[in-house]
Amino acid sequence: MDGLGGEMMVVVAAEAPRLDLDATLLLQMALFVALWWVLGRFLFRPYMVARRERDRLTQGTRERAAALAARVAELQAEVDAAREAAQCEALSERKALLVEMKRQARETLRRGRGVADAIIAENHADLLEDVGRCRLALDAQAGGLARAVADKLLG
Repeated sequence: MDGLGGEMMVVVAAEAPRLDLDATLLLQMALFVALWWVLGRFLFRPYMVARRERDRLTQGTRERAAALAARVAELQAEVDAAREAAQCEALSERKALLVEMKRQARETLRRGRGVADAIIAENHADLLEDVGRCRLALDAQAGGLARAVADKLLG
């Protein structure tokens, strides 16, 4: 058996694949080249032209978009700076107004206290006058009332 298996190996190894160069191979090669030429001329070349044109058009748009984005960022920075400056100015004005309002409030209170003190002093003097008059009137009536009570009690 060893001998037979060895011979078969030799036979298989001795036979090399053969390439038949007949008309079908040439026809297939001709069809491949023709298809390549037709597809290249009517499909790939127009596709590549359209693609290059699209890239050219979109490149300009991309550049404009990048420029606009840069301008937007610049304007946003300006707006942020202006807003911050306005906020700082408003804060300082608010502080100044608060200081002025406190000063005016103190001045108003001082004047109000002065007016109130003057009114109190005037009313105090009027009260003292009224008390003095009432005492004189009561002193005058007290003597008469004391006699009337004494007369009624003593009888």
